[in-house]
Amino acid sequence: MTSPAKAELRAAYLSRRNAIPQQQREKWSSELCRRIEGLPVFKRAESLFLFCPTGSEVSLLPLMRTARERGLPVAFPRCLNETDMQFFLCPDLSRMKKGRMGILEPPEDSVLVLPDENTLCLLPGLAFDREGFRLGYGKGYYDRYLARHSLITLAPVFPDCLCPDPLPREAFDLPADRILLPDGTTYPHSF
Repeated sequence: MTSPAKAELRAAYLSRRNAIPQQQREKWSSELCRRIEGLPVFKRAESLFLFCPTGSEVSLLPLMRTARERGLPVAFPRCLNETDMQFFLCPDLSRMKKGRMGILEPPEDSVLVLPDENTLCLLPGLAFDREGFRLGYGKGYYDRYLARHSLITLAPVFPDCLCPDPLPREAFDLPADRILLPDGTTYPHSF
C-alpha cells in the first residue's frame, strides 16, 4: 500500500520532472549515456538491462547500440502479472508493445534473460536520494525483482529528481548501488 507521504512525493517529482524542458531532458539523457559508457562497471558488464522511457523519463536507448557493438545482450522488463516482471531480449525496438503498465515491453515471443553478478541494471524512478533509495511508481516490480537477483544497479538521475533529504522507505525498498547525475557525480560514491 502506498503511504500518503510517498503519494505526495510521487506527484511532486513527476510534476518537477515534467517541467524540465524537453531540450534539457534530451541534453541530460545524452550526457548520462556518455558517462555510463565510460564507467568501468559498464565496460565490465556481460549483459545490460534497460528500460523504455515513458513520458519525461531519462532516455538511455542510445546505450543499446553501444552495448550491442560490444556483444552484450540487452534486455527490457516485461510485467508478467500484478507482482512479477522479468527481462527479455528485444533486438528490434519497433516490436515493443504497450504492456500491463502502459510501458513499452518486449513481445511475448522474446527470449528470457537471467541476470548474474555481471549484469548492469539501469533503474527508472521518479526521484532518488543520495543513499541510492528510489521513489518508483508504486507497484514494487523492481524491488521484488532486485530482492530475488544479484546484479549491479545504477540509477541515472536528472538533477531536478535528486531528493536532498532521505526518501521515505519501507522494509522492502532496496537502494541502487549507485546513482549518477549528468555532471558525473555519483552517490553514495564512485564504482
